[in-house]
Amino acid sequence: MENRKIGLVLSECGARGIAHIGVLKALEELNMKPDIISGTSFGAIIGAFYAAGYSIPEITEIVTRNTIFQLRDLSFTHDGLSHLNENAFRRYFKKKTMEDLKIPFYIAGANLSRSNTIIFSTGDLVKAMIASLLIPRLYQPIFYKNVQRTNGVDTNSFPVDPLLGKCDFIIGVYANPLAKIRIISSEINVLDRRYNLSAYKNVQVKKVLCDLFIEPTLLLKYRMFNFKQANELIEIGYQYTMGFKEKMAIV
Repeated sequence: MENRKIGLVLSECGARGIAHIGVLKALEELNMKPDIISGTSFGAIIGAFYAAGYSIPEITEIVTRNTIFQLRDLSFTHDGLSHLNENAFRRYFKKKTMEDLKIPFYIAGANLSRSNTIIFSTGDLVKAMIASLLIPRLYQPIFYKNVQRTNGVDTNSFPVDPLLGKCDFIIGVYANPLAKIRIISSEINVLDRRYNLSAYKNVQVKKVLCDLFIEPTLLLKYRMFNFKQANELIEIGYQYTMGFKEKMAIV
């Protein structure tokens, strides 16, 4: 892969997105480190840490000790759950802009006013991360650059678009494989299912734009909002990606 630019797409996925860390670990070992990254929702979080220069062990430590998941102010207001706690992200990124990142990075969010995708590639990194991560119906949208925004899954759960024409080989990672469910028994599972159905339709159209598509099926066993099994999720992403070792060796 010498002298060829590698692009990486990191999807929305909730807790399953922790598997993105394992994928990145495997790509490094296979000498397929990305030169440009695009992400949305939880994929935007992992991508931001990596693009900023955090190592795989550092990102793993942040996730497994759960400090990254103290990013929510869970106090109730008359409007419901409040915004993500911006200060928690600032501990890691301070006033960093997207132009400061070591790897070019694109974050997908949504413009609620026009119902279309917004791609962030400049400006305040933390604001872009929060705009991409916010979950409709649980967190209120935020205003950034004078536009009301919410998370990217609303319009683009697999943002391969920013990478087209900018790299020679695109790797897409989708951490929300879809399973058949006969009965959905709880409100949280209904939300999980609605996200999966919306995202899956989007991904089926866009995955053909990738040269390599990674979709670890073992992630089906893990709930979207269960962050307690981080190490298992990382290992699943790692082992599944290492299964493409021979294919990547001849690229």
